[in-house]
Amino acid sequence: MSFSLSIATYNIWHHPYKRQERFAALCAEINQHQPDVLLLQEVMSTFHPDEPFVSIAEHLAEATGYPYWMMDPYMDSPDEGLAILTKLPFERTDASAAATANINHHCAIRIPFSIEGVRFAVTNIHFNWRASDIRLDQLRFVNEWIASQTDDATVEFLGGDFNDCPNSSLHQATLKEWVDLADSFAMRTGQLAPVTLDPMTNSYAKKNDGITTPSRYDWLLCQRSPAPVTLQRVQLIGHERLPHHVIPSDHYGVLAHMTID
Repeated sequence: MSFSLSIATYNIWHHPYKRQERFAALCAEINQHQPDVLLLQEVMSTFHPDEPFVSIAEHLAEATGYPYWMMDPYMDSPDEGLAILTKLPFERTDASAAATANINHHCAIRIPFSIEGVRFAVTNIHFNWRASDIRLDQLRFVNEWIASQTDDATVEFLGGDFNDCPNSSLHQATLKEWVDLADSFAMRTGQLAPVTLDPMTNSYAKKNDGITTPSRYDWLLCQRSPAPVTLQRVQLIGHERLPHHVIPSDHYGVLAHMTID
């Protein structure tokens, strides 16, 4: 029996600019696409001042109908963090911060789950924006952390904001163990994988220090596939204004649709 699975990654921009308008736009965007699993970065730990312990993740889950979610604040910036929203019940939640004292390695969260007897796990990351050597070390750690928890029967996905471009040393190192889904779909269709941080088309991205040219920082990856995973399509989300809404973030999200046979 075959079934479908959709996974998205989206950096939703921890910034006060048009916060309420962008939240409404983000809800509309999520409601339009409804991925099975949604990986979020730069998620504000507090959204309303009168609700100091209620994060944007909780508000989003309630507003868009996701029954399961988790959030883990960044250790070096606890007013924001990583979150996963999912329609699928997960077995547990894991955070890399529990496995190491190195603050650079506090960069990932992970959920395992099953569909029709097939085991999956999805890891959400946000890598350092300052230095490529830190990002390479984070990738090494995340690969080892995932390997310590997985088995040969689990289909592994990895997504998030890698803060680096294709053809970088980080991307080359990543491709030794993972398949870049946007790249794979682009090669199959004879196109280029679309950029996710574009100061030419997104005025918010112009506020992002150091970004002057269109870049693809946000990746969705697949590792081992004991069950046949067929990539149907990969698309951007949040790159066009929906009616009556603003663009939700300085990044564009990436959404992958797959079937598992």
